[in-house]
Amino acid sequence: METWFKRLDNSELLVQKIIVLFIGICLVGASIHSRITISISICVCLFIIFTRLPVFIFIVLGILLILFSDLGGWFISALAFSLNINLDVTFANLQLAFGLIVGSLLRVLLQSYQSRLKHFWPYKLLIKKTIFGNVAKQHEPKEIQGSILGVDSIKNTEVKLTDIDANHHTLAIGTTGTGKTTAISNIVQSAIDRNIRLFYVDGKGDMNLAIRMQDYAKKKNVPFYIFSMLGESSRYNPLASGGVTSKKDRIIELRRWSEEHYRKIAEGYLQTTFALLDEMKLPIDLNTLSRYLDMDELFLLARELKDKNMMDKLTRMENNKKDVSGLVAEIDNLINSEIGHLFDCSHGDVITLEKAYREKAIVYFCLSPLAFPGYAKTLGKLIINDIKSLLAGNITRGKKDIIYTIFDEFSVFAGDQIVNLINQGREAGVCAVLATQSLSDISVVGGQALVGQILNNCNNYIIQRQNNPNDASVLADIIGIIRCI
Repeated sequence: METWFKRLDNSELLVQKIIVLFIGICLVGASIHSRITISISICVCLFIIFTRLPVFIFIVLGILLILFSDLGGWFISALAFSLNINLDVTFANLQLAFGLIVGSLLRVLLQSYQSRLKHFWPYKLLIKKTIFGNVAKQHEPKEIQGSILGVDSIKNTEVKLTDIDANHHTLAIGTTGTGKTTAISNIVQSAIDRNIRLFYVDGKGDMNLAIRMQDYAKKKNVPFYIFSMLGESSRYNPLASGGVTSKKDRIIELRRWSEEHYRKIAEGYLQTTFALLDEMKLPIDLNTLSRYLDMDELFLLARELKDKNMMDKLTRMENNKKDVSGLVAEIDNLINSEIGHLFDCSHGDVITLEKAYREKAIVYFCLSPLAFPGYAKTLGKLIINDIKSLLAGNITRGKKDIIYTIFDEFSVFAGDQIVNLINQGREAGVCAVLATQSLSDISVVGGQALVGQILNNCNNYIIQRQNNPNDASVLADIIGIIRCI
């Protein structure tokens, strides 16, 4: 539980404390002026309650005063002599020790039960309605920002995934029907309530969840965009942001390259194509890219530009055309498929992550691995690369706003891209949530190396039912176990 008494951060609070102590001394001292030790004890109690110093210091002082009474007696004797008051030094020493210990205990009690006390009428009467109210208000904790996941049935307290913790990334794992979507929905609702950016990449294609999210966002006046491989959808431009090299990287990382030689040739081909399109001020999307990856179209553009160096470069590239034919065919197949129209950004409502970021919008990418298994994997990787490019730009510009990225059933498109995102995204404010049914699903895609990378990069775990004993054992070893039998 967060400490009730927050760190002193302004001089106004210090003045309030001094006023409270001064009034306490005056009132108590005036009513029982001959019993100055009682006044001191009460003031010591008040000071302990309202100070920022650790409680254990006062407890230790109280014990020391009892064990070494001469030290306390000397201090009290000096105080009494300066005030010209006759005191029983031994009794006064015990009174001061009593004040230290009782004040410490009161402070601990107030810290432990402040959530209950604030609803208790004497607390409201004596604290909220008096001069103590301003001080108490200053000490009350600011609400920790985050998402409520549930209630601790033993402590009867909220279980919250704070934004600070979420920035260390979260793995939600559990078999079908065990509540992953419910837990994730709480995070989504919290993001919408607090107008925090959220990109949701759904690898199972749950349009029902998308519609519920859309209705709730509309209710809260939060911009919401849906990209779906099936049904009604906005169009999406994954190449809208970033420079020439960034765009090239997004396409190159869509596939695994068996040999570095062919990767380098493809990088040069793409880099030249994007540079030429950029120089001609043409809008760049997947449709445009697919058209101008054809060498004849590139030559036509270069002739319009009347750039001899570009013509020479294209002539050299023509010799390597066969080496990039696989990549060109992959993009052509996507554009000419049933979902190809979703990447034609010349008209209609177009999603770009830069626009969504500026609007603090919620974007839901609904993939359909049953209908389009190959394209769902390709598109998932392309979306992740687009997010990475956006975050890289934010880091360059010094931006670090919180942004939740949820990857549901991410084993559909898992790979190096997602590891790089969670590895490097913290600096850009990314709070990644990775949801899957089992560790085995990740292992099938990327082997034990990918499982290890995911586990090492996530510090929060939402673990639900596991039917595989091996997965259950691995997860139990990570979070620790309590033997109840």
